[in-house]
Amino acid sequence: MLSALFYILLGIFDALAMLVLILKLYRMPLLKYKYRILLFVVCISIISYVIRVVLQTPKLDLPLQYVFFFLFLRFGIRLKLHSGAFISGTGISAYITIQLILFYLLNLVFNIDHNVLNENTGGSVYVIQIVSIISAYLIAGLLKIYKGGFSFISYPPHDFKLQENYGTKTNKMLLSGSILSFITIILMVVMLYDRNPLMCIFLSLLTFGISYFLSDRGDYEDVREAIELYRYGNKER
Repeated sequence: MLSALFYILLGIFDALAMLVLILKLYRMPLLKYKYRILLFVVCISIISYVIRVVLQTPKLDLPLQYVFFFLFLRFGIRLKLHSGAFISGTGISAYITIQLILFYLLNLVFNIDHNVLNENTGGSVYVIQIVSIISAYLIAGLLKIYKGGFSFISYPPHDFKLQENYGTKTNKMLLSGSILSFITIILMVVMLYDRNPLMCIFLSLLTFGISYFLSDRGDYEDVREAIELYRYGNKER
């Protein structure tokens, strides 16, 4: 019973760290939705425990987490479909990258067995998880303090009734990044259970790098459109 409670409690902090990282990467509000966020991280931690420990189907955990994070951003924070899907994939890729890099650093020092990546409990698992959680909070804090992150996604809640033009450069970018992230998450699950963590790191870094590049382009397009709108407005005068 105590081990289950500890697993769920650690899972709450883990899910919260991932969500905080996602929100701060894209300058989304946090305290405004604090009660919804708290309810969400408790629920997803319990669901993860059921999937991994009770049902013994850990391969489903990461893909389902992506879906649940997307649904929360879509309906809990009210981001548009493509925006929620994109930042979910980017944030999860970033968090997995942190965990895998920490695993390799600890492996260099303590020679940790690769099987630890597929396990649910144990000292090494908890160390990697706790250090990953702290690292994500620190990164999110630095983004907040130094006003970092990307700003091309408008502040929520979004108006779902507003007709969206998916032909714009930004929306095409978001949809492409979302599809790439989901495919990568599926591939990473397969490779983790094939004991190929090095390829997982390569994939997660590649996906996050592409998402970072697309986000940077999104900020650039956002600024460019604002300048063009300003110039057009001046001409109208």
